[in-house]
Amino acid sequence: NIKMILKILSILLLFQLSFSIDPKDIKIPSKYVSDSSFLSMMTKVPVAVKTLYASPSGSGSSCTDSAPCSLSTALGKLQKGYTLYLKKGNYNVKSGVSISCSGTADSYILISSAPGETAVITSTNTNSVGLFEVSGSYIIIENITFKDVQATNVQGIVFYGGGQNHVIIRNNVFDSLKTTKINEDYGANGILLMGESEKGIKQVIIYKNTLTNNVVGYSEALSVAGNCQEIYVLDNVLKDNTNIGIDFYGNAGYCDNEKLDQPRLSVAMYNYIEKSVSPYASCAGLYIDGSRDIYVAENTIVDSQYGIEIG
Repeated sequence: NIKMILKILSILLLFQLSFSIDPKDIKIPSKYVSDSSFLSMMTKVPVAVKTLYASPSGSGSSCTDSAPCSLSTALGKLQKGYTLYLKKGNYNVKSGVSISCSGTADSYILISSAPGETAVITSTNTNSVGLFEVSGSYIIIENITFKDVQATNVQGIVFYGGGQNHVIIRNNVFDSLKTTKINEDYGANGILLMGESEKGIKQVIIYKNTLTNNVVGYSEALSVAGNCQEIYVLDNVLKDNTNIGIDFYGNAGYCDNEKLDQPRLSVAMYNYIEKSVSPYASCAGLYIDGSRDIYVAENTIVDSQYGIEIG
C-alpha cells in the first residue's frame, strides 16, 4: 500500500528530526527566560570538585572507583561541585532515595551513570515509591534508567513542595513504571513536578529523556503541576504510555495560594509523542489545563487520541 508506506516514511522522518535538534537552535522567547545562564547549562558538564562512586553492592565509606560505596552513603556525602557516578547494575531503592543536597550557580552537583555504563534504578516496593525525590537545587541528573516498578503509586523522578530551582534532568530513560490500581487516587509518572508551596518549583530543564511503556493510570507520563515557573520540556521522546504524555496542570488546589496554583511561563518544544492512548479515558499527547503563558512549538504527536488539548 503506497499510502501506508508514505505515512510510515513521514513518521520516521519526523522521528529522526526529533533527535537532530541542535541546542543552539532551540529559540525560547525572552518572556519565558529570567536566567539565560541557566539555559546555557542545558548540555554542559560541570567541572567536578570531587568525584564519588557508588555501586549496587557497594559498602564502606570510601566511595572511590576501586572501592565504591552504597547509593545512600554516596548521596549523603554530596556537596556543591561534587560528581556522583553510579556504576552499572540494578539499584533496588525500596523506599526511594532523597536528593536533598544543593550546589550553586558555579558549582552544580552531577549525578550520572558512570561513563560507558548504565545504572538502573528500580524498586520492589508495591505500595508507593518515588525512586528519586529531589528537594535540592543546582543539580544535574543524567544518563540513568528508571524501570520495572509495579506499585499503587510510582514516580521515577519527583519534586514535592517547593523551593527547588536550577535542576536539569537530561538523557534519562523511564520505562515500565506501572500503577497497579487504575483509579483517580493512584497513578504513575516518569517525571512529576508538584509545586505545593508558595516557594514553588522554578527553573527546571527536562531535556532529551525517553519515557516509554508506562502504565500511568489517570496520571501522566511527564507532569508539571501546581506552583511551577520556567519549566522547559525540550526534545523528549514519549511512546506507548497509557494516558497523557506531557501535562501542565493547575488550579487543582495543590498550592494553597490560589494565585500561584498554576504552571506558568513554561515551554514545551521539539518533543516527540507517540501512542498516548488510554483504555479508560480520552487523552491527548500534550495537555494544558488551568495554566497560563505556556509556549508550545515544534512538537510532533502521532497515533494518539488527541494531539494537543487545552482545558
